[in-house]
Amino acid sequence: MTKITINTPIWSKRAIGIAEDKMTSNYIVIEITYEKQDGQRLYPDKYYILRDHAMCYPTQELKGHRLHIIPIGHLRVIPDAI
Repeated sequence: MTKITINTPIWSKRAIGIAEDKMTSNYIVIEITYEKQDGQRLYPDKYYILRDHAMCYPTQELKGHRLHIIPIGHLRVIPDAI
C-alpha cells in the first residue's frame, strides 16, 4: 500500500496529480489535506485507487515528474471501518 498526501488539488480540473514514480504498490491511499478558511477540510475522507487504474489517466510533466491527472470524483472513499 502506498500513502500519498495531496496538499492542494488541481482546481481547474477538480483533480489531483499523482507522480508515476510515487506509485510503488498497486493499492494507493490518498489524503487531500486542503482546508477551507474555517479550518475544515474540503475533502475530509481518505480515498483509494488502484495503480493499474491510475496509470490509465492522462499525464502532465511537472518538475521532471510524470503526473497522472485523476479527477477527485473518480477516487473511491475508504469506509471509516477499515
